[in-house]
Amino acid sequence: MTKTRYFNVGCLIWDMQKTILSYAQAHDDLTGSSLFKEIMESFDENNDGVIDYDETGRRGYWNALFSVLGYASHLQVTEEYGALKGPFYEQAAPSKADLRREYKYEFGAEAAFDLSQSDELRADLFVPEMTYGQGRWPSWQTVNYIMSTSTLYGSNSPDNVSLQSLYGWAFQYADKALNGGSYTGSKDAMKSDPNALQNYFKAVSEGAAPLNFTLYVPAGYGSLGTVKMPNVEETADPHKILTAHFNGGQEVW
Repeated sequence: MTKTRYFNVGCLIWDMQKTILSYAQAHDDLTGSSLFKEIMESFDENNDGVIDYDETGRRGYWNALFSVLGYASHLQVTEEYGALKGPFYEQAAPSKADLRREYKYEFGAEAAFDLSQSDELRADLFVPEMTYGQGRWPSWQTVNYIMSTSTLYGSNSPDNVSLQSLYGWAFQYADKALNGGSYTGSKDAMKSDPNALQNYFKAVSEGAAPLNFTLYVPAGYGSLGTVKMPNVEETADPHKILTAHFNGGQEVW
């Protein structure tokens, strides 16, 4: 036995099971959630109260994911702007098809653990008087919000929206294919000015016409903080959520 904690970062529900389930139970006690029950129903296939290493979710997430990755790779090598469309599809498709229904708990456990390790103590985004960081864990609502905004924008702050996000890939395509690369500085899918998004936001705020695309997101995710994101619309339509429409809807990702 050693005094060092060993774990696989992609297997926290298994490798740090007592820690994760204790967090879930404490969260339920504090907020009235049912996180512990949801995790066990998703992974404890034989209902013995333990998540074994051969219990990997009831819905075959990894099998479906390989299909998504295969098609995303196909797009990247066969289409002119596949370097943008492929990653967009790879991130959006599993969420649209709800493939991550179970593994959101594993990914959430990883995110919650990482947030608890922050050197800075931060106020929880949803539960009053709760803080996280310096060993304290965030609420599950905060975990889900941060994971969702990371997928959509690469950040939960408008100052740090990333080109490597659903919004960033859609923005780059709209600029390169429909706007001559005015903001990204190139029509090449592999080349973009790292300050392109910030320059775009500044231009739009000063009255410039928005690019011709719309990213559809779930309710509550059309803004970051108090900033309404340009080219983003909130919708409850499951067919539109996590899709990008270009040139007035003539092309849809």
